[in-house]
Amino acid sequence: MYNTTSAAAATGLAAIFGILLFFAFILTFGYLIPAIIVYWRVMTKAGEPGWKALIPFYNWITLGKIAKQSTLGWSVAGVMLANVLIQNSSLSNLLSLASFGLFIALIVQLSKQFNKAAGFWWLVVLLPIVAVFMTKDLQYKGAVVAVASPIALAAEKVKPEDKPQA
Repeated sequence: MYNTTSAAAATGLAAIFGILLFFAFILTFGYLIPAIIVYWRVMTKAGEPGWKALIPFYNWITLGKIAKQSTLGWSVAGVMLANVLIQNSSLSNLLSLASFGLFIALIVQLSKQFNKAAGFWWLVVLLPIVAVFMTKDLQYKGAVVAVASPIALAAEKVKPEDKPQA
């Protein structure tokens, strides 16, 4: 005999699973990809390699360095890592609160380095898909350490006025 109740339950579970996959897809392409693009641009504007935006925890250390608050970046990364390692306890809730407070302090310091209001950085956090279009005109106030290529160094050594006239 064929049980119609179990078939209906399986169909319902498949539908719920499909809906969850749809929302995971929307979350990935609507939030995570734009957030990576924004943090990549922020890091390249500050003279850091953009690939650092892809590495969890290390990206917070780099943002702390950009914000001229290295200890703050290390603190955010350390508290977030501890929160991941210590799950399902009251300490985890306390670490989440601490990480949020440190994150706010990091946002304030980043806003000072890029001459943007803290509201811009909240837009980066909450709606990165909108912030992607607003990061093109970012100007980093800190000192950018640019790595010069050998070709640029060679061109700098020989200036047009140094060449002999024929």
